[in-house]
Amino acid sequence: MSKLGYRMILPIAHVSLAVLLLGLGRQVHQPTQIGFPYSPTPTLVCKGISAPAALFSIAVGAVAPFERLDHPPISFSGFAIDDVLFLFGVVILWYLVGLAIDRHRAQRQRERAHNALRIFIDLLLIGLAMVLLLVSFTPILAPKGLTNPTGARIAAILWLTWSLLLFLVPGINLTRMFRSRDSAA
Repeated sequence: MSKLGYRMILPIAHVSLAVLLLGLGRQVHQPTQIGFPYSPTPTLVCKGISAPAALFSIAVGAVAPFERLDHPPISFSGFAIDDVLFLFGVVILWYLVGLAIDRHRAQRQRERAHNALRIFIDLLLIGLAMVLLLVSFTPILAPKGLTNPTGARIAAILWLTWSLLLFLVPGINLTRMFRSRDSAA
């Protein structure tokens, strides 16, 4: 994703969509046979897409009633105050959703970078284990020419032990990592 991130793109996209749908809803005339307020389909779809923002505008409108019967309705660029509150709620809602997505993506990228480093280190340790394994077999397989064959064999066993440890521990780590990745997918 670009530098803007979802926390910026989602509010812009959803406010644009909401303005479009609210505008389309205004063009629909209320049917004459209905005696109560009619909500056009584009308006209902708009409020459904950002339902928490619709609740926000209703709650703010109930707490701070901006419209009074003795004054004309307040409007901004043709939008009633409840629509403006709704659009403000849309910005907040989709900013928070985008922020959550951005944080989740950043965490996954950090985990991937951490996992890549961990895999590299584990493979490096396994490589070191292989070298130690080769070195440890030399005194065991070819003891002739050694000045201290007993000491060399004891050292070889210790090198072999290190080789096994440096092979098993990273090997187990890699196996767990790949198994957890397979089970998560």
